[in-house]
Amino acid sequence: MTTVSRQPGWPSDLSDTHRQGSSGIVADHTLAIGTGPIEVQRRLALGRFRIVADLGRGNMGEVMLAEDTLLGRRVAIKRLHAELLGDPRHRERLRNEARIAVQFDHPAIVRVLDLLCEDGADHIVMEYIPGPSLRALRNRGALAISYVVQIACELTDALQHVHACGVIHRDLKLENVLTTRDGRPKLNDFGVACSAECIDGPGEIVGTPRAMSPEQVAGEPIDPRSDLFSLGVLLYELVAGASPFAAEGPIETMQRVLHDLAPSLAEAHPDVPPALASLVDHLLAKDPAHRPQSANEVAVRLRALIPGRCLSSASTSRTTCPEAHASRPGGSSARACSG
Repeated sequence: MTTVSRQPGWPSDLSDTHRQGSSGIVADHTLAIGTGPIEVQRRLALGRFRIVADLGRGNMGEVMLAEDTLLGRRVAIKRLHAELLGDPRHRERLRNEARIAVQFDHPAIVRVLDLLCEDGADHIVMEYIPGPSLRALRNRGALAISYVVQIACELTDALQHVHACGVIHRDLKLENVLTTRDGRPKLNDFGVACSAECIDGPGEIVGTPRAMSPEQVAGEPIDPRSDLFSLGVLLYELVAGASPFAAEGPIETMQRVLHDLAPSLAEAHPDVPPALASLVDHLLAKDPAHRPQSANEVAVRLRALIPGRCLSSASTSRTTCPEAHASRPGGSSARACSG
């Protein structure tokens, strides 16, 4: 493992101050305990894990901070909301998330440690990341371009690993990337990730409208190049502080993703290196055939932006996966997947 110190231009304050939905992991919130003794007992202990705090809530579930009383470490625990526990499809989706994410072994991906069944509910035990999400970090103000490129390098490296394992993330966005105390990104939330065992119904569209690829919005089969479009959206938002496609509602946003070109990053932010603006434009091509064809191709272009500073696959990552599938179009082993 390579250890990299904070680079010039990286944020100086990466403290635990923001809550960002079900994936924003922070450490300064107290536990909201239920009203009855059964709820108190259920919330304060899950096997050997002692619940310490609520970390965040989303539409489907919640994340809690817990203490592993056996190993003496803190972990994050994710589970469905109580009202969804009776729905076998939601439960299978949570289990599928754990099965997919547990195979990853990469420094820029949040590790899944275990899957527990307690109180009639499944719980994903994950590595605890104490820093804010990229969304929270960007909300504080503009980031140095050198730091944006470093984040992009490490996320692209993580995507290479994910795709080599036959998986498409399908929800890559600022909110789903956490940061460590020293500013390193950690890709999180594989709740709608697709593999050979994708469980979506025919024609179902999943993801976040502003971050979805055109083919994902259209409900067409997708391959790893869909994640690369989402990476382009993420980089655009990191630099510009605004979405290239977000509109008043989800339908309007998806129409923009399908039909509208993203505003020129180079024109709106002339200080952005032309090579970076060109790469973002390339990633945001409507036709997958006109985008970079693999995460590795993106990584090569990113490393050329800051030679010697952008971590290479050879030195820090594991881009192969023991369960990788046969090669598919898109320059990766991930299989095409219907949305």
